[in-house]
Formats: sequence, C-alpha cells, structure tokens
Amino acid sequence: MSRYNWLKDLRNSVAREKFFVFTAVQPSDLEMFERTYGPLPPDYREFVEEFGEASMFLDPLQAYHHVGVIAPPKLAWEQCPGTALEFGWEVCDRAYFVWEAGAYVGNGTVFDANPEYKRQLAGSFEQWLVQSCRRSQQYFSKRQWAELRQPVAPFTEAEMKVVEAIPLFQFKKLGVSPEGKLVVEVQNNSQIEMPWLSIRMEWPGGVGGGSLVTAGIKPGETKVIEKENLYANIVSSEEIELVRKPIPTPEDRAYYAEFIAFRVNKQERK
Repeated sequence: MSRYNWLKDLRNSVAREKFFVFTAVQPSDLEMFERTYGPLPPDYREFVEEFGEASMFLDPLQAYHHVGVIAPPKLAWEQCPGTALEFGWEVCDRAYFVWEAGAYVGNGTVFDANPEYKRQLAGSFEQWLVQSCRRSQQYFSKRQWAELRQPVAPFTEAEMKVVEAIPLFQFKKLGVSPEGKLVVEVQNNSQIEMPWLSIRMEWPGGVGGGSLVTAGIKPGETKVIEKENLYANIVSSEEIELVRKPIPTPEDRAYYAEFIAFRVNKQERK
C-alpha cells in the first residue's frame, strides 16, 4: 500500500484536469542525479516514482499552483559545508534538501531557502508534503470544493465566439515609451470586438501574465496601444517579450480576462 493513497483519493475526487498536474519522470534522470548526490530520501523517491513532477491545488483566481514537487531536485546553491537541492515549493516558499559531508542532512530533513542558516520546515519530505497539502486544502472553501467535484460546464455559444476570436487577434511589441510602458500594435482580424486579450509576458529567467486592453479595436482595425509593465520592480520593459497564451478550455475561464464580462453577468443574475 502506498503512503500516498490519500493524495490519490483527493486527486480522484476532483473533476478538473488542471487542478492536479503530474508529469512522469524517467528513472534514468533520478539515477543520474543519485550518481552525484547518493540515494534520494525514500519517501521522496516513492512519490516521484508514483506521481512524477507535480503541480497541485490550482488557485481559483490566478493561474498558479499552491504546491509543487520538482524531480529530480535541482542545485540551488553551494556553501561550505552544505549544498542546497531544491525539490519543491508551497506558494512562494521553496523547499530544499541539504547534502552535506556525503549524506542528506537528517536523512532528508526539509529546509527553507536561506543559505545563511538552515531553518527546518519539516522532518521529512512526506511530512512537508502532508503539511503543505493540508494548508492548501484549507485555502479552499466548502463551496469551492463542491464546485471542484463537479464537471466544468462547456462554453456557451457566446463564449465560443470569444474563443474563436482570440487567435485572430495579432499583436507585436514595437518598443518602449519614454515612461517605460510597452508599445504594442494590435490587429483585430476577428468578427467581434473584445475588451481584453490575455497574454504571457516573458523575460530571461522569468514569466508572468497580463492582458492587453483591446476595447475600441473593431473588426478589421489595427491600433497601437501602451501597456504598463506589471513587473517593473524585477525586470525592465526592454527585456519583456509578449507571447500568445494557449487557446483556453472551459476550465481556464477564471484565468482569461476575455471572460470577465461573462463572470460579472453570471454574478448579477444570482
């Protein structure tokens, strides 16, 4: 019997494909890692063999998962006498094993990200996972859990028109304004006008989300607009590239600005 049957049961209770995302890991990848850092903690290895890499508990309002497991672990920093190996996260907090003097400290004790000292988060990977998942479960209300257990409603006819229009909006970054805003050309080749177009914002070592204000760009029109750099505190506008997001599925409604009006109308009808 697997020590992670509780997670299997939880996953099977949710009728959403993206709420739990598991990606298989090749045994050879783990073996190659262990040639350098020795046998991985058994509870971590069992999880990876059963689930692979994991992104779990998709936030109901923003497109990020609350808990994740990385496999194999990746080198975070080296500082005598220990080496920190990142294996997971809980929201913004990273979790590490520490390899020191030819062994994992505490046989797999979990520490936080500070290289100046080793602050223990949990006594083992399994304990860390249980604690992290329990906190994430409590983040969701009873109503939200009830919704997660129901199949997602298909797109309505009106929503489908939006889905079909999204790939027909073309955009390209032209440059940066003197105020540091992104200057973007948007062409509407669809048959409808949309208030927003969701996009990805990428830069070396990072990625974020955002949307272009497309209200007023009628079918067949092209306009140049300006967009605030939402990540100005960490990256310059010059380094940002604008990238198209995948075509949304019904499960993605909450994460695409194009559907905000539909959500507002739905709330008003209640």
